[in-house]
Amino acid sequence: ETVKEPTCATAGEKKCTFSKCGYTHNETIPATGNHNYTSDVTKEVTCTENGEATYTCSVCGDSYTAEIEAPGHSYEASVTEEATCVLQGTKVYKCKICDASYTEAIPALGHKESDLTVTKEPGIFTKGEQQIVCLTCGEVITSQEVPSKLPLTALLIPVLIMMMAALGIARRHIERAEEDPVL
Repeated sequence: ETVKEPTCATAGEKKCTFSKCGYTHNETIPATGNHNYTSDVTKEVTCTENGEATYTCSVCGDSYTAEIEAPGHSYEASVTEEATCVLQGTKVYKCKICDASYTEAIPALGHKESDLTVTKEPGIFTKGEQQIVCLTCGEVITSQEVPSKLPLTALLIPVLIMMMAALGIARRHIERAEEDPVL
C-alpha cells in the first residue's frame, strides 16, 4: 500500500507487509522526474528578434527559460506599378506579421517589334512610307521612305526632250539667220 505518492522532485513511500510473518517495513518510491510544466512568454518574439518563455512546474516549482526563435519575415509581394516597354515597374514586399517592407524594380519589358510594314503606298510621283512598330504599345520604332514608283530619271526624260527640242528650234533659227542675214 502506498503511504506517500512520489512527485516529480520528491520520493514517495510505500508500506510492505509480509503475509506469512506479518512483518512490515516501508520502501522508498523514487521521484518520477516527470514535471508538470506550464509556460509563460516572458519576452515576445518578433520577426527579427528572439523571444523567451519561462517554464514552471506546477508541483515542485522547478523552472527554466527557453529561447523562442525569431521566425523571420513572411513577405507577400504586390505589383504597385506595372512595367511597360520603356519604363520599369515597382513591386512592394510587405511582411504579413509586422510592418517591414521593401521595394524592388521590375525591369522594362522592351519593345516587341513588328515586321517592316508599308504604311503609305508610294505613288507615281510621291514617296511612300514603311514602319516597324511595337506590337505591345504601338510606338513607331523606325520609319523609312519608300521611293516613288517612277524613278527620277524617268521624270527627267520629258524635260530633256523639251530641252533638246528647244535647242533644235534654236539651232534652226541660227542656221536660217546665217543663210539669210536680212532676218
